[in-house]
Amino acid sequence: MISPTPLPFWHECRQQWQRLSCQDVLPFLPLLLCLQSNPAPPAATDAAQLDAVATDVVAEPPYVRVIGSDSAQGGRLISWSAAGPKLENQESGQDWLVVDFLNPGKTADAWTMQLNDGSWLPGQPAPLLGDKPAWQLVALPELAPLPLDTLWLKSFGKERHPVAENDQDQLWVNTTAGGIDRQRGYLLEWGEKGLLFETSAGEREFAWNRILGLGLLEEQMEKAKDSVWIQLANGGVLAAQILSLDKGIFDLQLAWGDHWKLPVTAVQRVRRRSNVEEWASAEFWQVESSPASKVIDWSPRFGKSVEGRPMRLGSSVFAQGIGVMVPTTLSRAVEQPGLLLLTVGVDKEVEFFRNPQPVVFEVWLNDEKLSSSGPRLFSDPPMVLKVPLTEAGELKLIARPAGALPFGGHADFADVVWLPQPPQNP
Repeated sequence: MISPTPLPFWHECRQQWQRLSCQDVLPFLPLLLCLQSNPAPPAATDAAQLDAVATDVVAEPPYVRVIGSDSAQGGRLISWSAAGPKLENQESGQDWLVVDFLNPGKTADAWTMQLNDGSWLPGQPAPLLGDKPAWQLVALPELAPLPLDTLWLKSFGKERHPVAENDQDQLWVNTTAGGIDRQRGYLLEWGEKGLLFETSAGEREFAWNRILGLGLLEEQMEKAKDSVWIQLANGGVLAAQILSLDKGIFDLQLAWGDHWKLPVTAVQRVRRRSNVEEWASAEFWQVESSPASKVIDWSPRFGKSVEGRPMRLGSSVFAQGIGVMVPTTLSRAVEQPGLLLLTVGVDKEVEFFRNPQPVVFEVWLNDEKLSSSGPRLFSDPPMVLKVPLTEAGELKLIARPAGALPFGGHADFADVVWLPQPPQNP
């Protein structure tokens, strides 16, 4: 088993990048020049145009780091199959858990959209793809619009997201006086000019320039088979199945069946979902201790930061995880040995706090500390903790203050994944 040493993956990736020779870097120069000189792609209206837009960006094999259950290794990613990623001069295999890319984060003011599976996508409504709704992701001009199925849509908004209530969808629109008109009813159609919405007064069409947000009744959807979490360079995160990788372009199958081309230049991280247990919901954890307040509810949030926002560590958004207020202790029983993998950090929502506090993240088993992150600030990149558990017992995740003040830290345990050890043959 490997040592439970924390893995600050961006730090290691940057070190690998710095070791590259001029000969290694030269193949990337045409790509960089292409990205700087090409304007944003035109809106695509059919599958052929989608492919044409995506394949305009052809990259050399990107340098990545692959974290597996027993080791971590770097190399150039040359292909992707059902077995997972394949690095140059190395065999592909199903041992992989996380693939980290070197692409820097890119942000821009935009609407955000949330899907029922936790996907979070900064962007804006795009022209229809045939008769299908579409979403244009921002800050990534190499991406074609993403085709949508509104059955998978949970909400979108410019600043805040409306929440469906009383078994009705909710639509927020501007009023002529500059206020917010909260319409309740049902979405009938996503159109080229706006949304057709049924209210108690009948059907009404609202133009896109009036719409502030939409919240839909949540449909229960099954997790797509063999899907992965893909963290995008613009802060988005998307669940999809990777079918192949060719000339720097991922061919994805979305949860609702559509295909979408995704250049590797737009990806920061890929995390496996199949054959692992995602311990990031309330059913998996007991809250042993957390701050109490008569005014604000500081109890842990699952799938969100402690303030109810998307979990944001550095330039990345995480769809799976637990947001807590420091100090907090979470616990659960572990019935067999295995490997715990999680990403930790201080949520970026504290960026403009007067005195954001450093936080220490710890993993304990049977009252023995197995791993510690050391003090982490909101400005630090996310840190991967890879912790072998050699026996059954009581597991604890602890976020405690590292600074002088015993409060004020907003901490995230993101992408909490468990791989039970296969039973040994007698």
